[in-house]
Order: sequence, then structure tokens, then C-alpha cells
Amino acid sequence: FGPVSRLLHKAIVPLPVPDHTTRVDWLAGASVLMRMDVLDRIGLFDETFFLYYEETELFHRAAQAGYATDYVRGSEVEHIGSASTGMKTWDRIPRFWLDSRLYYFTRVHGAGYAALATLARLTGGALWRLRCFLQRRDPVDPPHFLADMALHYATHAARARRQRQRRDWWTEACDRGPNGPLRVRTGSVPYRSTRSLRWKRHSPRQALAQGRSMNRSGRHRYGPRTG
Repeated sequence: FGPVSRLLHKAIVPLPVPDHTTRVDWLAGASVLMRMDVLDRIGLFDETFFLYYEETELFHRAAQAGYATDYVRGSEVEHIGSASTGMKTWDRIPRFWLDSRLYYFTRVHGAGYAALATLARLTGGALWRLRCFLQRRDPVDPPHFLADMALHYATHAARARRQRQRRDWWTEACDRGPNGPLRVRTGSVPYRSTRSLRWKRHSPRQALAQGRSMNRSGRHRYGPRTG
């Protein structure tokens, strides 16, 4: 969108191909050389990413560790783009792309930044589509791209909210206990077997139920009675 593009011209992400070796923030993973001592220090690719954004996150870690990244103009590699995923012919944006994008922004910049980045992408996409509509141009993006991104983020935010609520409930339950504070705060409840003390995983509701039983029996540990 013309006015916005001119205002943010210094923040454009896809830079034009430089005509000489120059410093950049990150490179496409199709052709990259990194020293092994760098990877030993910053770690390998984050396997949470399925496809896309994994090299961006790796270069961010390298930058955080003080390493610079250069685009070497004299090195030329032919890369057939999107051959693995068929990005250029997508009918709908795949979920793994949306997952990787959101995970990258959340991991690197935080949840608040991820929300603002998504809002900015949706706003920019809406302005671009308005311009394409007025100029009778093809917006290029896959059909329903903005709707899929908005729905994906809303679903993720709702899931994260439910997880926080469950975590807060569990923390409060462990602090309070049925008749006083529980001594276990890790989500695992110990129980005594005939051979040794082992750990058994319980849901918060099961943990409270087992804790109430043990408390009434006068035992000091919370868990199922075994005779």
C-alpha cells in the first residue's frame, strides 16, 4: 500500500538482491555456511518448527550471541523455491506455516509482540486487498489468507488462555489443599508402593481427591492408600 510502504521503507523484510557482499540480519536456509563452533554455542535448529522460520530463529540466536551474518554475492546457488511444499500453488495457507510464524514471534519477541505483528499483518493485508480490488489486480496471496490467519491466532490465544487458567487453578489448589497447604507443587503426586516410593502423574482434580483421602487417614504424604 503506497503511503504505508513509503512510511516504512526502512523496515522492509524482503530486501532486494545486493550487487556486492553485505551484512544482513538473516539468510534463507537454502544455502548457508556456518562454523561448527558457532552451532556448538548457539545450538542447532529448533525442532519445534516443522517448516519455515527455523533459519530466521537460528540467525537471531547467532546475532544475540554476537555473530554477524553476511550475504556473499560471489556465491551463487540455484534453488527451486517451494518444491517441497508447493507454496506457489497453495489453495489455502497450511497450518504448519501459521504455527511456525506464530511460534517464531512468540519465542523471539514475546506474546505481546506476536499479537501486534499479527494485527499489523492483518491490517496491511486488508489495505493491500482494498488496493487490488480498486485496481482490479490479483492479491497473489492464497485464498482466505487473512481469515485463516485471524482464526489461527484466535484459536491459539483461546487455547493459551485455557492453559493459563488450568495452571493458575492447579497452583492455587496446591497452595490451598483440602485441609491446608499441600506439600507437592509439581503436578506429580507421590504414592507409597510395597517396594519403594514412586511418582505417579495425576490431574489436579485427581490429586486433590487423593490428597483428601490421605489427609483423612492421617498420613503425611498425599497419594492413594496402599494398605
